[in-house]
Amino acid sequence: MEAGPPWAVQRATFGMLAPIAKLLGYRPEYPYPYGDRSDKPPSLEGARALASSGARNGAVVVTVLIIVVFFLATLLLWQRRRRSSR
Repeated sequence: MEAGPPWAVQRATFGMLAPIAKLLGYRPEYPYPYGDRSDKPPSLEGARALASSGARNGAVVVTVLIIVVFFLATLLLWQRRRRSSR
């Protein structure tokens, strides 16, 4: 069993975030660094630092901002409807 969100949730989330990440200048790295899935750790001698952690942090920030904006918009609409129904 995997310890991540379901495939459909990942697909929807990253599908929305991919265009934003591209606008911010993030690009995929090829070859994919985790493609072989071997048990031995990757060799770090002479290897360059990967930018994937920075891209991941940026994606987390953008996701949190989207959630906060959605929550605030929902709260404001709820309050407006509640006031107008009185």
